[in-house]
Amino acid sequence: MSGILPRTMGDENEKEREVIAFLQAHRTTTAISLTPQTRLVQDLGMTREEVERLIHAFAEHFQVDMSAFRSAHYLGPQVPFNPFTWLWLALRHGEGFRPLTLAALAHAAETKRWG
Repeated sequence: MSGILPRTMGDENEKEREVIAFLQAHRTTTAISLTPQTRLVQDLGMTREEVERLIHAFAEHFQVDMSAFRSAHYLGPQVPFNPFTWLWLALRHGEGFRPLTLAALAHAAETKRWG
């Protein structure tokens, strides 16, 4: 058992349930109720490498065209740690980057393309 508990409210759509099941099969973490608003990085604590592997597997599994996906928009740039760079990024981007949510993944699975 993965430890991730799907929400039981019954208001998620079929694609959201499929994405939750996919995530359960590809990620183990502490028990957390997944909703469409669940964020991969902030809520599940996934690293850049974990997200990138998940996105690749997601694209193959759901046959989604991910050519428009830009990891830097969701995970930040791939730069070595430099406090000045991260300070500049924080000031430029406010509170951070776009959240990568299960709802966004479900939408991509539904439409077969990112964005």
